[in-house]
Amino acid sequence: MAKYIVKGQPGNLTTSEDWTTCQTKLANKSSEVYVDVSSSAYLVEVTKDNKMNFPCSIKEQDAQPFLAVRLRTPVTELPARLGESYGAIMAHLDSLGQQPAGMPFSASYNQDMNDLDVEIGIPTAEILPGSGDIYGSEIPAGRVAECVFTGSYNKMEPAYQALAEFVAEQGEEATGIAYEIYIDDPGEVPVSERRTLIVFPLK
Repeated sequence: MAKYIVKGQPGNLTTSEDWTTCQTKLANKSSEVYVDVSSSAYLVEVTKDNKMNFPCSIKEQDAQPFLAVRLRTPVTELPARLGESYGAIMAHLDSLGQQPAGMPFSASYNQDMNDLDVEIGIPTAEILPGSGDIYGSEIPAGRVAECVFTGSYNKMEPAYQALAEFVAEQGEEATGIAYEIYIDDPGEVPVSERRTLIVFPLK
């Protein structure tokens, strides 16, 4: 259930009916808002229990070969760089007579939104030879924490926060690399329904 923190005097909401009305109006909010309750305005700050919205889990992951490019880019230019890179990798796969062995992914090695260090890849059945900036490698086997986000790619921060909190609560430590696996084709699935698997490898 979502948690709500009322700023100001708790006595402002004096009846269960008022509080129920407040909860109903806030059900889909995630930031500071004004809510009218019993003809009065109350300043309310809302924080959601992210782990309820984004169920998280830990699992053992097999090694996964891939073809990728690694580059640095401002996050504002990332969508274009993803498209360019996936196109180049698919062309190289075709030249090798190979097909993707999974959904495309990206891996962030830092959190500098002005200079993001990112690996952009497509899974393969085996480690394949590269060409130019494209190289073959392998995501190592090991334990990972993961959760699924549904929606726009630029609104995933709450899911990242939920997964980080989950890892800490489990007494685990992430390596610092964050993978996004794009489950749905953005050319075929509406933005509101696109699923992204967020994965943190664990130490």
